[in-house]
Amino acid sequence: MTDELEKLLNESEDQTYFILVGYAHLAGEDSILERLMERGYEVISVNEV
Repeated sequence: MTDELEKLLNESEDQTYFILVGYAHLAGEDSILERLMERGYEVISVNEV
């Protein structure tokens, strides 16, 4: 799923995206959040806004 999100994000680098995924994709050390941050993306949790 991370690869598909990265394709979307790379289509237009000057955009801000709101991406909603199920909780299971966010939990654990190998989560989508961790993978995106490792690839250099800024990830902000909704509860941090």
